[in-house]
Amino acid sequence: MALLKVLLLLGLVDTLETLYTLPLALNALSVAVTSVSLQKRIIGGQTCGDDERQYHVSIFVSKKKEVFMCGGSLISDQWVLTASHCWTSKPGWVNEVHVGVHPIRAPKKTYTITQREIYRDGNGREHDIMLLKLSEKTTIRPIKLPDCPDTLLLGTKVQIAGHGPTRLGFFNRRIINLSDDLQCAELKIDKNEKMEEALSRLKTLQYSYQKWYSVKTTKKDTSIGDSGSGWVFRNRLYGVHVFTGGSIYAHVAPAAFMDVCAYKKWIDDTINSWFLNV
Repeated sequence: MALLKVLLLLGLVDTLETLYTLPLALNALSVAVTSVSLQKRIIGGQTCGDDERQYHVSIFVSKKKEVFMCGGSLISDQWVLTASHCWTSKPGWVNEVHVGVHPIRAPKKTYTITQREIYRDGNGREHDIMLLKLSEKTTIRPIKLPDCPDTLLLGTKVQIAGHGPTRLGFFNRRIINLSDDLQCAELKIDKNEKMEEALSRLKTLQYSYQKWYSVKTTKKDTSIGDSGSGWVFRNRLYGVHVFTGGSIYAHVAPAAFMDVCAYKKWIDDTINSWFLNV
């Protein structure tokens, strides 16, 4: 009940039935609770194969004993695509990327970030998608972006991955347990109206102008900390995870991810402009 009390005190929820984990809660929670309670991930998935998701990275934002964690995807030998809320510029906080996190026995390396780019539309509004340039090149094979324009149809199966708990208690209550192995799961594209309804109840209007997909979470689910992880279809990166279902109970709300195709030109232009200026 400690996490629920924190959420109630922060004013992020008023009842369990209206609890939906959103990016805006992540920064607040990182100050209020321990790193263990934040590291919640794939529910109902399985351990990823050793040859899968080697491009998956972990993004750590820390200050002394406080830490929150996101996922991300290598899309080149030096660039990571993730969610923009997986960053803080607050004094004393450190942002870094861990590469080689899967498979577990692979050599791991920590990188500092030398450049950060967030998408802004013609009205100057920030969207929840971000590029990070690593301090050095990696030798890990990146994931390819989709051939856009491309549309994911209703019912299309897409894959997500993350580290963390896989167990549930009574009434699908999340149990805080950590998993060292990267977990993979497959979910289906759902109607956006369900997520839009949830967002409208929470008055998160800033997401109304952004481009994203919803996914069903009836048997499998994501949680706080999965933000920034890649949604994959046919071995190409189609999405960046930004919304999660219920924080206390799984399978009570849809999840959602940013549509990479809607931002692909910005991604290509950002990376190409850096190469031209080197």
